Amino acid sequence: EMKAGKVQVSLDTFNSDIIRRMLEYYPISWINDVKGALDEKILVEIAKRDCKIVVMHSLSVPVQKGRYLSDDKPVEDYIDEWVKHTTNRLKKCGFKQDSIIIDPGIGFGKSTYQNLVLIRQAKRIKSLGYPVLFGHSRKSYISAFSKTLAPERDLETIAISDCLYESGIDYLRVHNVKDHQRFFVTKQLMERRAY
Repeated sequence: EMKAGKVQVSLDTFNSDIIRRMLEYYPISWINDVKGALDEKILVEIAKRDCKIVVMHSLSVPVQKGRYLSDDKPVEDYIDEWVKHTTNRLKKCGFKQDSIIIDPGIGFGKSTYQNLVLIRQAKRIKSLGYPVLFGHSRKSYISAFSKTLAPERDLETIAISDCLYESGIDYLRVHNVKDHQRFFVTKQLMERRAY
């Protein structure tokens, strides 16, 4: 038997009816809204349940190949503006600041270069004052510096995960959880100081 609070369950959907039903019957910890198009009514209901929400920046879901943010300004400026607009809307619906998790949407409407810039700018995104999630695992931007196929990109992903961890990122969405756990357990062990 699982004790209350030991397991966090997330729900990945943009369907309001599914969200309502799941919130009624299950202890959902957060809703992952990849489209960012939930209406105010369901957002208010989610906030009233003290449920967190993950909002992801994207130009389209599913991804439309070749459709990227314009190079008219730096990609981080687009994300800053999106965070401000999105979080203001969510706060008006009753969400507290620490209940809004920002996902910059790596691989969703960004060029390879823009994805790499956002990863390198992770501290800046974190400095906006919200919990941050990166879903960077095995994605095609890695092909800019590695010729491995997607299922073979775990080593590159772990290296990027470590950089994101060092930048203070709160959540990492990865495919290979086991190897990440092995890496971070070893990293923590090696960083401990003898007293």
